[in-house]
Amino acid sequence: MVVATLDDGLGAFSCVAWLMGNLLALGRESGHLQVNQDAEVKGLLQPDPEDSLTTLVARGRGLVAGGRKGRLYFYDPPDASLRKSGSKEVFLLTRTLDAHIPGRAISALAVSSGGNELLLLSLSSVLEREEKQLDTVLGKGFGLLDDQEHDPFRLACAGIGCGKLVCMDAISYLPYLAVVTHDRVVRILNYQTRQTVVVKQLMDDVQCCALHPSGSMLLLGSHDKLRSYCVAQDELQVLAEWSVKKCHSVRFSPGGAFFAAVGRTNAISVCYSFTSRQHCLLKGHVSAVTDLVFSPDDHL
Repeated sequence: MVVATLDDGLGAFSCVAWLMGNLLALGRESGHLQVNQDAEVKGLLQPDPEDSLTTLVARGRGLVAGGRKGRLYFYDPPDASLRKSGSKEVFLLTRTLDAHIPGRAISALAVSSGGNELLLLSLSSVLEREEKQLDTVLGKGFGLLDDQEHDPFRLACAGIGCGKLVCMDAISYLPYLAVVTHDRVVRILNYQTRQTVVVKQLMDDVQCCALHPSGSMLLLGSHDKLRSYCVAQDELQVLAEWSVKKCHSVRFSPGGAFFAAVGRTNAISVCYSFTSRQHCLLKGHVSAVTDLVFSPDDHL
C-alpha cells in the first residue's frame, strides 16, 4: 500500500493506526498527526507543538494519541452542526489528559471493544485505567479543553511485580494480561483480582506475545519458531508451531479470526487462528517491519 504524504519536512512516520471510515492515522516525528483516506492526505493536525506522538489507537469513530510527555490526546469527528456550517476538519481535538506518569513516554495504547477501557503502557511502568463516560469527562462541544485538576481515570492495576518485562498483551473480554519476563517465564494474570491464571517456564527466549480476544489462545514468538498455546485452567498446552525465524511481532485481528506474524525476512504471514492454515504471505517490504495493526473490521 502506498501512503500519501506531504512534502513538508515533517520527518518520518513514528506510529500508525487504522480508523473507521477507511481512514489511516499516522504520527510524524515532528509531532503532527496526519490522516489519509484512499492514498490522499485528508488532514494534518498538531495536538501539542512541544510534544511528539509515540502511539495511536482507534476509539469509536475517533482516536486516542499518546506522546513523549505522558499525555493523551482524544480526537473525535465534528458533529453534524459543524459539518453543516462548512467545517472541513476530519477530526477535532476534544480533550487533552495527563496520564500522571511524569517524564515517561507513552509507548503503547489499547482500547477495549466497547471503548470504555484504556490500557496504557509507558516505557517503565504498566497502567490499566478505566475510562468514565465522555459526557462527564469531556463536556459538551468539540473545542479544546484544558486539563482538569482531577484525574478522570481510575487506576485499576499497576506495579505488577514480575521482574523485567520482555513483552505483554491484554484483552477486555476476560480481564487477562499476558506478561513475559526476562527469566523466560510467561504468566497470564487476572488484572482485576490480581491473581495468576497460569504460569509456565519456557526453554527459549520470547520476543513477542499476543492474547486471543477470547482469552483461549496465546501466541509466543521466539528466535526459531512461533507457537500457539491453549490457555487451559492450570497449564499452557502447545497447539501448533510455525517456522518464523526471529519472530519479533505478532498480532491477532480484533475479531480473532486471523493473526499476523513477522520475523527476520520481513515477510508478514497471515494465518487463520483456529485452523493454523496460512491465509496469505505479504512480501516486498524495503525497510524493517516493526509493528502490525489490523483494521477494526479484520479486512486490512
